[in-house]
Formats: sequence, C-alpha cells, structure tokens
Amino acid sequence: MEGRTLLASGSPITQSIDAVKALLAYAGRASDPLPTFVEMPGREVVLVLSSKKDVYYTTTPRACSCPSAAYRPSQICKHRRTYFAQDSKAEKA
Repeated sequence: MEGRTLLASGSPITQSIDAVKALLAYAGRASDPLPTFVEMPGREVVLVLSSKKDVYYTTTPRACSCPSAAYRPSQICKHRRTYFAQDSKAEKA
C-alpha cells in the first residue's frame, strides 16, 4: 500500500473509494459490491460508505470525518451513534 496509512494521527480523514478498494484488496476482501462499512481489526476505526457512495467516512469513538460532524462539532453524528453507541453514551454522562 505504498507505505501510506489511511488514518493519520489527529482528526479522521475521509477516504476515497479507490483507497478503500486498495485496502480491501490488500486484506483479501471483495470490493464488489462496495461494503457499507469496513471495520479495522485491532483498532477502534470504522470506514462508513456515504449515502452518495462516493467516499468513506472515517469514524472513531471520538470523531468522524462526515460533514455533519464538521458542521455540528458539539453533537454526536449518526455514524458515531451507530458504530460506537456505548462510547457515545458514556461521553454524554
């Protein structure tokens, strides 16, 4: 994978379809049809396919690269609620 990481330290970065297809090929997983989400083993990271199916949002328990998370930084986006429900409940308390 050319020595680059998909998730750099800091804020999550939205990934292109091609980058996720390369990741899936590297992991020996099928990319046709595109999976709706890809869990990263050993890490608390989920790549979630956008509704337009043009990018994957990088979602962690503490942040998400989706537009909703950018526009409403004080609220938890639907991706974090879906894939990290326990973490988001603890954060509210």
